[in-house]
Amino acid sequence: MTGEDEGQGASPAGGDARSAEGRADEARRVLKVGDPEVRMAFQRIVLESPDAIFMYRVEPLDGASDLDDLDMSADADAWEGVGVDSSPGAASEEGEAELWGDAAYRRVWMNRTARALVREDAHSLLGTRVHEHPNGILGADLLHVLDAVRLEGGSTERVLEVDDGVKTRAFRVRARRVGSLLALRLMEVTERVRAERQSQQRESILRGAARVGRLLLERPWREVLPQVMAELGRSTAMSRAYLFVRRPDSDDPPVFDQVEEWAAPGVRSQRDDPELQGVIFRERGLGEWEERLLAGRPVHEVIPDAEPFIRDFFGPMDIHALLCMPVTVEGKLWGILGLDDCVRAREWTEGELDVLRSAADLLAGAVHREKQALQLEESNARMAAAVSASEDAFLLATPAGEVLECNPAAIRLFLPDQDEGADLAELRVGRVVQDCLPGLLDELRPGPWTTLRMERQGRTERGDVFPCQVQVVRVQVAGGPLFAISVRDLTHRKALEDQLWQVQKLETVGRLAGGVAHDFNNLLTVIRGNADLARSVLEEGADVGYELEEVARAADRGGRLTQQLLAFSRRQVLQPVALNLNELSRDTARLFDPLIGEHIEVRLDLSDNLWLVRADPSQMEQVVMNLVLNARDAMPRGGRLTVETSNVELDEAYTETHMGAEEGEYVLLTVSDTGTGIEPQHLDRIFEPFFTTKKHGEGTGLGLSTVYGVVKQSRGDIWVYSEPGEGTTFKIYLPRWEDGGAVSREGTEAEDASPQPVGVDEGAGTGAGTGARPIPGGPGSEVQGTQRILLAEDDDAVRAVTVRVLGQLGYDVEKAASAEEALDVLRTGAEFDLLLTDVVLPEMSGRDLAHRAQELRPRLRVLFTSGYTVNAIVHQGMLDPGIHFVEKPFTPLSLGRAVRRALDAPEDPTLPDRLE
Repeated sequence: MTGEDEGQGASPAGGDARSAEGRADEARRVLKVGDPEVRMAFQRIVLESPDAIFMYRVEPLDGASDLDDLDMSADADAWEGVGVDSSPGAASEEGEAELWGDAAYRRVWMNRTARALVREDAHSLLGTRVHEHPNGILGADLLHVLDAVRLEGGSTERVLEVDDGVKTRAFRVRARRVGSLLALRLMEVTERVRAERQSQQRESILRGAARVGRLLLERPWREVLPQVMAELGRSTAMSRAYLFVRRPDSDDPPVFDQVEEWAAPGVRSQRDDPELQGVIFRERGLGEWEERLLAGRPVHEVIPDAEPFIRDFFGPMDIHALLCMPVTVEGKLWGILGLDDCVRAREWTEGELDVLRSAADLLAGAVHREKQALQLEESNARMAAAVSASEDAFLLATPAGEVLECNPAAIRLFLPDQDEGADLAELRVGRVVQDCLPGLLDELRPGPWTTLRMERQGRTERGDVFPCQVQVVRVQVAGGPLFAISVRDLTHRKALEDQLWQVQKLETVGRLAGGVAHDFNNLLTVIRGNADLARSVLEEGADVGYELEEVARAADRGGRLTQQLLAFSRRQVLQPVALNLNELSRDTARLFDPLIGEHIEVRLDLSDNLWLVRADPSQMEQVVMNLVLNARDAMPRGGRLTVETSNVELDEAYTETHMGAEEGEYVLLTVSDTGTGIEPQHLDRIFEPFFTTKKHGEGTGLGLSTVYGVVKQSRGDIWVYSEPGEGTTFKIYLPRWEDGGAVSREGTEAEDASPQPVGVDEGAGTGAGTGARPIPGGPGSEVQGTQRILLAEDDDAVRAVTVRVLGQLGYDVEKAASAEEALDVLRTGAEFDLLLTDVVLPEMSGRDLAHRAQELRPRLRVLFTSGYTVNAIVHQGMLDPGIHFVEKPFTPLSLGRAVRRALDAPEDPTLPDRLE
């Protein structure tokens, strides 16, 4: 055979076509009649070619073979060239005519590669016809190729796939006529065809997965499931595609039901097969499959190559190969995508498996989205029902205050005149948040926040105002932020709290009255007893100094008791200054040693750069001393007492768990001990007056109530933490004071202010009773004077003793029993240097008297006195700068010093404007 098709030779550049044809003819002549050595060399090349080469002779269907007498026993080299007619004129016109019409093809030559390919003895093949081997590579498929070349001429090429009994193989077949012979050249392309087919198959699966993804994104998965199964089946060229879904209540073992199936044309459907409902893999001998699927791994089997029990199980179903791909939702096996091949023993590449995993993931995502949507829908329905049924009002509003949504409770709260069945839109149309909750939006706009809680005053449509608790949550939506506002009417709760407070107050007043009565009865017993003794002693002409001294001491004790009660009730007068608690703690600690003893270790842990607070130093000293003495009593066998200070900032989390606390910057004063601790049942009562756990006679029960009152009146908070046997810690939070100014306390002495702490030299007096001891100050005393004083006091006894004390100090005193009487005195034209007036007077307050008196006498100084601090000169218990005040009960010494301070003060005596 020749190596090139006739007419395919190309002439060299610049040559003529005739010379090229001449060279081709010469080549054919050499091959036919040329040198035998050249012919043998060519035949050797063809013989050893890696491609299989066959040559066929065309003959009539009923003609006799020219090779009947061929000696097939000769050496191969003797017959490999048989059939190649090298004689001149072999391809005659007669021979050419025989090629037309019906013909058979007799195999007359094949090379070594061809013999290896067919795996049959060459002697049994040569001389036989093609149709005598209908199967395999030498079978009927070749007839179509040979007929095409015989009838159409020239050459042809196509790819044939044949089954050689072991596997399917692919060959590229090239055929051409050579005279009266037909030559076939077969090149094996099995791997290339397989690769191309796999690529095409993967591309098809990819396109199918993409279409599946679009379907699942566009519509609910249940609606498109039939189309999804069809897409998967067609794109994978499988016979069946189906979905098994796991029953929700099945865990061990999992149970599956087939819910959808697609079957290719001509393939038996299993849609209604009851065996595919309630499938439990392990019960069907497929426990290993179940484990793989539960672990998220696919199962793919080629049935003919599988284990015997699998062949026995799936063989009757006419399944040659199958694939089970797990569908996992929220980390749990939800279902199985299945694919059956009923035609061939299909194997899967990793690329194809990856694509099908993505399809399973797409389905899992669609199921998960629907599940989330259902959960969200159910949650929204429950939330809507809860909001609708809630007694709290709910509003959804824009930052501009427009109400978009509301619940029935909002109608009832803000539109009380509306009928119960009023349309919810009543509140949404023409109404804004500012109508219902005035000023709320101003608090919502500034600053980064997500949730705010507060108490405010709400307002109904008709103008009624009510207390309410408001919670606002900022919700970010596509169009911008919205405010979800819940409003709880506190009217009823406030009323209940007031009732409870009244009950508690009456209870406290009862205990307080009992304690006060007990202590004052003791004091009155001392006073009355000593007065009676003094009377009897006077009748005998003896000295009564001792008895009067005891009366004075009892009066001092009564004054201290009154001050402690005022401290608890936050009705005492504080004279605050800018105070550094570090300095106060160090100064107070110097008094600890004689009070607590050497068996207690004292530690001061004071923070650097401590902020200032605004408080009364003497009252804060009393606070610290009372806490220290309590700690001492809790450590009878010794222990450790620690006083600490620090700067702290209280946030929302703290204030939510500590009722009454407010956010902000504070100075923290902590007093801790390692003593016996406080029993839990007593913690809620330790600040009550006259409540004590000490033995009878060891405590008054007013120490901690005094501490509580002072701290609260200083706008602070106090909290106690204690464990029995572990010790106790008191934490006092005082607001940071950033104002640079300080309230002047020039000339103030401790004796003028608050009483001594409980337990600190309780027998010491703060002054002498009237007539009991010599009045302090004689010639040259700093408390004496000669100025004229106008005294306005409505109590006869107090007025009398005050006139006597001031007279003994050298002052000229004019007394008045009322404000009008005092003004009448001033209208006479009499001049005075100082007006000493009680704050509380009948018909007119001391403040009004002072203003009217200064209108008559602009340079008149004013000194106020009172035993009751709810009045115009004290604001929240704090004495205003520029006000001179002496608190009742006063001693002659404290009164004298207060008068001197008022007369000697350098400031303008005009009362502050804030008193107007």
